[in-house]
Amino acid sequence: MPVLTDDQYRTIENNTSALAFSIDANAINWRAVGEDDPLDRLLATVLIGVSFHHLEAREITEDEDDGIGFKSYPEDYDTLRELAGGRPSSTMSIEGHDYILFLTPYCA
Repeated sequence: MPVLTDDQYRTIENNTSALAFSIDANAINWRAVGEDDPLDRLLATVLIGVSFHHLEAREITEDEDDGIGFKSYPEDYDTLRELAGGRPSSTMSIEGHDYILFLTPYCA
């Protein structure tokens, strides 16, 4: 597993395939766990090396007054945005719904 210095990373950052590995979105087995609407929140398990992680998808809403937020658990949106350095997150469409995905390690 290579660990790159900042200079090495900058040298190859235009070649996305050298920086990222790909998970086929169609191969993810999602579990719908939202409270009001099960599709508001999806969970999956990802194994990286020997470490299990939660892959979570939160459905987003967008309106002119409130902007972007999570459809369920709206208070979590600000926390996730803060963890992302205040920057907007990219979204992914799953079965016609738009989601923000994030990955966290299982607790020991």
